[in-house]
Amino acid sequence: MTGTPQSVREVVEAFFGAMARHDFERAMEQVSARAFEFIGPVRSYQGRDQLASDLDRLYPVLARLEVRRVFVDGDESCVIYDLVTTVPGMELTRVAVWITVADDGIVRMEVFFDAHAYAQLFEV
Repeated sequence: MTGTPQSVREVVEAFFGAMARHDFERAMEQVSARAFEFIGPVRSYQGRDQLASDLDRLYPVLARLEVRRVFVDGDESCVIYDLVTTVPGMELTRVAVWITVADDGIVRMEVFFDAHAYAQLFEV
């Protein structure tokens, strides 16, 4: 990404801030419409529309999203957060996500967490 690490931080913090406020549209504004790749423990895909679909499934059960730490290095960021849901057995999930940001927003997310309980929610 051209620009400073602060601009990467702003994009990432805008995405997670919107997620925490349940502001789906604002969160998706931070994701590149041109090229997006998601790599996760349950499934991986290309395209922003799949992310939107996954967020649609998550939003009804999302109680809180608490960012614990944001690290920025060039055009990449690592965010560590707690995902708190209303689903029994999945009330608290500690997550790390490695994000790459380009001029038009987030182009790549690789998510790390114990996904055993989530496999049913996202049926792979």
